[in-house]
Formats: sequence, structure tokens, C-alpha cells
Amino acid sequence: MKPSDESVNAACKKLWDALQDLTVQDVLDQKNHVFRPLVTAQDTMTVENFLKMLGKESILACPVVNADNSIIGMVSVYDVLDKAILPNVFDPKLFSVNVLDIVKHTPQSFLQQPVSEFVYVTKESAYPYIFPSHQTLATVVKALAIHGYHRCLIVDSASVLDAIQSGTLPADAHVTVLTQTDIVRFLFESLESKTPVPSEIVEPLFRSKLEVLESKPVVAIGPGYSALNGFRIMHFHNVTAVPVVEDGTVCGMLCGADLCHVNADNWQMLQEPVRLFLEHQEVGTVNASNTIADGVKKMLDKHLHHLWVTKGDIVERAVTFTDLLELVVQAN
Repeated sequence: MKPSDESVNAACKKLWDALQDLTVQDVLDQKNHVFRPLVTAQDTMTVENFLKMLGKESILACPVVNADNSIIGMVSVYDVLDKAILPNVFDPKLFSVNVLDIVKHTPQSFLQQPVSEFVYVTKESAYPYIFPSHQTLATVVKALAIHGYHRCLIVDSASVLDAIQSGTLPADAHVTVLTQTDIVRFLFESLESKTPVPSEIVEPLFRSKLEVLESKPVVAIGPGYSALNGFRIMHFHNVTAVPVVEDGTVCGMLCGADLCHVNADNWQMLQEPVRLFLEHQEVGTVNASNTIADGVKKMLDKHLHHLWVTKGDIVERAVTFTDLLELVVQAN
């Protein structure tokens, strides 16, 4: 749905025109922007070690490479959730079975499966986008927004792109991951003239109210829910996070990243109440009357992917970086 506010529509079109004149390399070259070296997982790495690595690197996904160092796909924590934990819970025949019993009898051997088994669970893991660094930023934003992808691979030349698509990864190739967060941060920093994008291009959109974003209804859980039940609800409603609400107030958030500290020794913690499962949890809430800039700043400062929009003490909806990129794309 296109923005109904003509001023917002005009702001999106203005920004879109700017994105067509920018390339991915402009984001990579941005000062004050940290791009870490590409983190990869060997296809023989166990799921347990894979989750541990994601937690250590503070990332949610990474490419998987084979013995020839060729990228065979991308795997995220949500691929692990979809294939390893939740099918047993979501079997309709087991809906009447006590969740705790399922946990007690779920084979822990799944943690020892090779991560290669999880490459083709979702479209994003099986067919990750790969772009050369000279690709226009508009093309990348459109691809991520329309298909709901959260990240893509960036290579340093068209020849490297051709090599990867043919099944090889040159030893001297530069490959990195570009995320929605990276793009939104780049645009947000334009407000302070820290990027090639003039501030007057991005300011009209970022000064708009959060209510212009086409956000999704909130699916919430209580603090007494087990962590496993919370993951089950996330899967059933096709969301990547749920707020933990007590007496109308957001007191925590369960998301895929929380799976990263689960291992063979503490597997039973999934049956604990979610308030105990979430030891340290940053939560982002904002009022609907706040601006998009307010919301983006809070998400970037707190390293969040979701923001809960409240009215009084009631959580009304959730907004994400995807919602912002979709707004820009749909207006064009």
C-alpha cells in the first residue's frame, strides 16, 4: 500500500531518486561505519557450534562454505528454529501433548547435525542475493524490501560474482555481508551530513511520524510462557520476535538471537519461563507520535531489529527496518 500522505509520498520519491545515483560501495566507504570481515561456517560445523559462533559474533546469519571454500548458501538462527526445534512441536498430532514432555524427549542429537542440513530451509538461505559493490543502492533496497530478505552478500567485482555463481570462490575475493541495518544506518547518518546523501533528501522522511509505516499487528506472550512456547508462537505467526508483556507493559522480548545460548548442556532451559530464559534483554518501545528518526535512533543505539509502538501502556504494533524500506520502495 502506498503512503496516503502526499508529503511522505514525495519524500520517498525524492529519496528513491538519490538511491539510484548511489552504489553499495558508497555504503562500504562510509566513514564511521564498521564492516567486519566476512564470517563463514564450514558445512561440517555442528549446529551447536554454529549457534555458539553466531552468539560470539553478535550476528544472526552467515554464509556456509564447503571444503573448496565455495559458498553453498546462507543459514540463520531462524532456519535452525524452523527445522530443528519446531516441527516436533507443530505436528498437529502433538498439539494436545504437554510441551514439557516434548522437550524432555526431543533428541539432543539435532545439535550435532552439520549446518549444511539447514541451508535450504528458507528461500533466503537457499538463494541468497549476491551483488557486486558497484550495484545501485536502489536495486539492493528493492530486492531486500520486496522479498523480505534481511541481508545479502556483496562482492568486489563482477568477475567474482560470476565465479561464485558458477560454484567457486576465488581466494583473493573480497566478500562481505550487507544488511538492512547497514543501509538504514547509512541513511540515518545522512541527517548529520556524514554520507554522500544530502540531509535535505532524507530529512522529510525521517521527520515523518512512525504512524506512516505499514507495520504489523503485535503477537505478545506473558512472562510465564515457556521459552519453547514463545518460539512456537513466533513460528506459528511467522514473526521473528515477540514482546513479553506483563500487566500491559513490555518487560522483555524473545527473538531468534536468544537461541544462540542454547547448547547440549542447558537444553532444558527452553522449558523455563521466558522471564528466566531472557537474562539480559534490551527492549525498544516508542510512542506512535514519535518520528521515524526517533525510532531508528533507538533501534540503532540498542542494536535492535524490532521496535514496539505503544499508546499509553498498551503495545499496539511493531515496526522494523523492513517496514521503512518497504515504504520507500512502494511509493515508487
